[in-house]
Amino acid sequence: MRSLLAARSLGGLTVALLALLSCSDQTKPSSDCFTGKGMPVSVRYPATTPLFVWVADCPASYLYVAYLDGSSLVRVWEIHSVASQNNIHSPVTYGTVPDGAEATIEAFPLVPGRTYKVEVSNWDPVQGGAGYLGLAWFTH
Repeated sequence: MRSLLAARSLGGLTVALLALLSCSDQTKPSSDCFTGKGMPVSVRYPATTPLFVWVADCPASYLYVAYLDGSSLVRVWEIHSVASQNNIHSPVTYGTVPDGAEATIEAFPLVPGRTYKVEVSNWDPVQGGAGYLGLAWFTH
């Protein structure tokens, strides 16, 4: 009887330990972040400034906002993380540079009625280059 109770106790401990280990590193991006297939990016308007939201456990290294002028994309805001790290976390408010990032193009005022594209990318440590997270089109 004691050995059966000990086995059940160890079984429960093993399950608890495995659950703890699987949640031990919440800062490590999911492997899905580096597939290059893209993930949903949404644009929300909690106020008059757009908020860009993507998969929470996939930090980015690069984000830009642009509009089409003929066949050319004109970038109106661009940020990237310092030292090729994935430290830009969702959500990001247009024009607000998150900690660990810097603006390579300062935010221009958005024009009402104009359609913009936001694209989010990450640094893929396995491939050693830029990875694609996703994009969205929105009208301001």
